[in-house]
Amino acid sequence: MYSDSQLKSLASTTLVIVADSVVLDAAAIHLLSKDIDRTERRHVEELVAAIRPLLKDIVIYDSPNAFIEAIARHKADLVLPDWSGRDSWNRSGLVPAVCESAGIAYIGGDAYTKIVCQDKFLAKSLCTHVGLRTPSAIFVDSPEKLDALDLCAFPCVVKPCYEGSSIGVDDKSLVNSASEAHTRAMELLNALKAPVLVETFQPGREISICLLGNQSEVALVEAGERYLPNDEHYFDRNVFSFELKKNSKRTALRLATADVPPIYFDQARRLFKLLQKVEILRVDGRLNGKDFTVIELTPDTHLGARAEYAGTFIQAGMTYTEVLAAMILNARAYRPGQTANTRTSVDNIQNPLEI
Repeated sequence: MYSDSQLKSLASTTLVIVADSVVLDAAAIHLLSKDIDRTERRHVEELVAAIRPLLKDIVIYDSPNAFIEAIARHKADLVLPDWSGRDSWNRSGLVPAVCESAGIAYIGGDAYTKIVCQDKFLAKSLCTHVGLRTPSAIFVDSPEKLDALDLCAFPCVVKPCYEGSSIGVDDKSLVNSASEAHTRAMELLNALKAPVLVETFQPGREISICLLGNQSEVALVEAGERYLPNDEHYFDRNVFSFELKKNSKRTALRLATADVPPIYFDQARRLFKLLQKVEILRVDGRLNGKDFTVIELTPDTHLGARAEYAGTFIQAGMTYTEVLAAMILNARAYRPGQTANTRTSVDNIQNPLEI
């Protein structure tokens, strides 16, 4: 994909990583804990170890505030936003927005892409626009909306609308009646103080279409499958729950590109182009026979070597270092169509009172 000379050119690059770098206590992580969606220090260390030999330098900040305080020294560097925080609904878009405001190059989706895709209900409209199928769903943001659940075709999955990493999703999230859906939705509304999505359950294989590229070219596209080695048909009956993601050793990852009909790769490419600056995208869904249904869009994907995104490309024959190098070279080739740091002289601004 990239020549030796291109890889050698990375020796002039300083990579700035803005990541949570938390140390998680597995025993303290529970169903509604937002910490599981944050980047762990061990994954940052894994990433740094894999890519450091190719780069001039790597600088790490553990929060947007720490990055902002030092931002003046990074005008010519490349930023990897890998910070999620916990509470703000805008959290995934904060670091890209800071970079764009300061005119600093960064890897991955812009603030628009990150925020739109974080909203699972809103992301459905993007999928529909390019022809990708999504499950029918009802958006519940208050108890008054619960009566609409009587119209659902069960079984359904009840889950938070704005969370990742299956936060709030366990075996009880798969409901078979309106009364079960009411109960579960109220539990989540009360616990998270945020909207809930109730959508038709999709049986099938757990598939992630993984894309890397820019507006000029979608350079890499592969599909990976997360499965249980001791139960190949587990996801025909179950959700991908919080407990499974917490205990990831129960599952395995394999390449599934040959099993996904080409039309879905074409639609995923169109979605990628529609989002303008995305660069890194997972289109997660279920494959039932030859029919693929999108469950969610993930531009702020976990970048560990064993996670779905990098892991899928590794299954296709790349090394972890090559995947990370491809991400960096791809981002360096990006030419933004607009910038948020254009300066305007106050002398040229007309007094609104005189208009």
